[in-house]
Amino acid sequence: MIRSVKIVAIIAGLLLLVVIALPLLAKLLISPEQIRARVLPLAEQALGRQVELGAIDIRLFSGIQLQDLRIKEQDGQTDFVRTKEASLRYRLWPLLQLRLEVDEIRLVEPQIRLQRLADGRFNFSDLLAAPATAKEQAAAEPPVKTLGTDSGATPAIPLNLNIASLQLQDAELLWFDAAVNPTTPLQYRIDQVQLGASDIDLTRPFPFEFRARLGGAPLQLDGQVDLIRQQISLRLQLDQFDVLPLRPYLQDPLPGQLNALRLSLDLQAEGSPDQLRSSGSLRLDPLSLRLAAEPALSFNNSTLALRYALEFNRPGQQLDLEQAEIDFNGIVASATGRIEALNRQPRLDLQVQLAPLDLRQALKALPQELAQQLTTVDPAGSLSLQAQISGTADQGARLLQQARIELRQVQANVGSLRPSLSGPVQIQGDRLNAAELLLLAGPNQARIELQGENLFGKPIRLQQKITSERFDVDALLAASAAPAQVAGKQPTPTGKAPAKVAEELGPFDLPLQLDGQVQITEARYRGLTIRNFELRYHLLDNQLTIENLTGQTLGGSFSQQGRVDLRRKGLAYQTKTTLQGLQADPLVSALLPAAAGTLFGQLDLNLDLNGQGTLSDSLRQNLSGNGSIKLADGRLSGNQLTRDLAAFLQLDELRELVFRQVDGRIQLDRGRVKIDSVFDSSRLRMKPQGQVGLDGSLDLTLGASLAPELMQKLDRKGSFSRLLTGADGWGQLPLKLSGSYSAPRFALDSRALGQQAGQQLQQQLLQKLLPPQPSDTTATASDATAPPAENPPPAEQQPANLLDQAVRGLFQRQ
Repeated sequence: MIRSVKIVAIIAGLLLLVVIALPLLAKLLISPEQIRARVLPLAEQALGRQVELGAIDIRLFSGIQLQDLRIKEQDGQTDFVRTKEASLRYRLWPLLQLRLEVDEIRLVEPQIRLQRLADGRFNFSDLLAAPATAKEQAAAEPPVKTLGTDSGATPAIPLNLNIASLQLQDAELLWFDAAVNPTTPLQYRIDQVQLGASDIDLTRPFPFEFRARLGGAPLQLDGQVDLIRQQISLRLQLDQFDVLPLRPYLQDPLPGQLNALRLSLDLQAEGSPDQLRSSGSLRLDPLSLRLAAEPALSFNNSTLALRYALEFNRPGQQLDLEQAEIDFNGIVASATGRIEALNRQPRLDLQVQLAPLDLRQALKALPQELAQQLTTVDPAGSLSLQAQISGTADQGARLLQQARIELRQVQANVGSLRPSLSGPVQIQGDRLNAAELLLLAGPNQARIELQGENLFGKPIRLQQKITSERFDVDALLAASAAPAQVAGKQPTPTGKAPAKVAEELGPFDLPLQLDGQVQITEARYRGLTIRNFELRYHLLDNQLTIENLTGQTLGGSFSQQGRVDLRRKGLAYQTKTTLQGLQADPLVSALLPAAAGTLFGQLDLNLDLNGQGTLSDSLRQNLSGNGSIKLADGRLSGNQLTRDLAAFLQLDELRELVFRQVDGRIQLDRGRVKIDSVFDSSRLRMKPQGQVGLDGSLDLTLGASLAPELMQKLDRKGSFSRLLTGADGWGQLPLKLSGSYSAPRFALDSRALGQQAGQQLQQQLLQKLLPPQPSDTTATASDATAPPAENPPPAEQQPANLLDQAVRGLFQRQ
């Protein structure tokens, strides 16, 4: 019992000794005077700045508290760093062993002021200058005094940097940038900064956490750091950070004017400076950007999201992408692979994939101005992409080594038609292959084969083939025609816009070499059924050549060859067209509906044309050519020409002209067609010669001959027929045709009529003066021509009487 009491007494005495001794030791080893005398000069010497310190409170259990600590700017006036309170907690036992080990550092409401000057220097640039050499530092530092070396001096205490806890409470970071705007420097504030770190030790990892608000957006950073091994592990989270106040820093990298941008982050990283692994997500929402290259286009309230997982190797300058997925307004693309030689010419080896893309959904991702232009087209369907990119970054498009594009009912409005295209397109190096494309257009279905070479060079070489069993061209033409505007619904113009001057097309410089073929077993064009249609063409050196365009229709066949020179303004072209044995009526009805039912027969045509110009005026001026036309078993009926001719001669039989054959030669020059032809029928023979304008104007001499029965009907009184009748009994009428095709004007050629009548009179006089030849014994008295009446009947305003009057006048002058 007595022994126990002694033990308790000894312990109590020791505790009393500790309680009395420790404050004495703390005052002896750590004092405000020692801190002001030694720590502040060392700090000012190391920083090159003035350091101010308020009250210093040293307590046995709570440690050291520094009030109102300030580090000045170089001018000594403005605070660079300021903290309301700084607390340092030390450990008791090491202190008893005359060693100071910091257990906790806590800064309350610190404020740091960072500034970039107009010349680009920072207010902390001097702190980043190269440190003094070891010799200079030794010369500058006063000798360290240890316990007992100087009886009149306070002993120096060794410092251990093991820190159990580091705390920043309610810190504030102020940023001023005069380099952006010297007059009104950019200002930014990061507040509510909270920093915590525990078990800080240079020999082992320790955790830390960081909290702050960036313009009201919460920022959170948690992790662990190993200073000896230089390893770190962290997670960074930022929610809805408004980037717009920092817009001046984004003017160069962004392709336009930024109007709205909020950034959210959630990423993780671990590793060392030589090997870093990171994953996470980044989100820009909303994103509003007006493009500088296209001011009319802008992205409004868009969303861009990135999800990634990567590993970076610094010694090898290599980046491995395990995942990189970009989502722009629902358009999702991803990539995996590797990027090497980042510090030189980066080399890429990536697999890129575009998820099945709904085109209607993609339309919403486009700028509103561009999307509005495509609303009438209304694209639909989907497409997907898988591609391999390999090579150095300077290779551009040649980085694409192979790709597969899958089209699934890709559709668009073309007039009232909605064609769709489906099938795969494959790219291997600089080669393209699409052998199974299927085109659906209304009732039509066609297969498209496409091969390409030298895709990344000049010229690109393409081969294309289109085949179809049945193709209705009429449906395509009707659908592609633009719908007419409803009367009264046109917008009222607000002002008179200057008339736009039409310009010729071309010249074109297409880096393309193309060989194409179209084969259709049965086609429908303007109501005509065309069988075995085939077209072969090629484009080389910007010259398009139609090697052959052939088909069978209307009981015959057609073919065409041609060439178009795209290198010249207004283009230049030449073509040769051949029609053989085509039925004229359905052909005219198809090509010229207004002239339907006017021309019948079997038509042959050979026509060579050449010209230049894509505007109507220049086309008429420069178009030239020649050809021949033949019409067998033809019939001309029901048009304005036959009606007016029948009315002029008062012969209803001429309202419909039946020809055994029509032969003609045509020559086109400067918008005028020169005609030299022969019409042969049982009632009327003609040799039209002259010119027909491309505008429909007429200037022809017809050289008409009427059959005897029509001539007799024309000259019922026999007044002039003997003067116009040839040896074969046909009456010759020198008619002229002028006006236009829609309003023709017939007239007699008085000069030719006079010559013709004179020749007939001379022939009749010779027959009277010369004895009859034996071969003329078959002639009858009716062949003699009676002399003209001395008192001809008055002329009436009718074509036949006008003809009678004209002939009589010529006879009297003879």
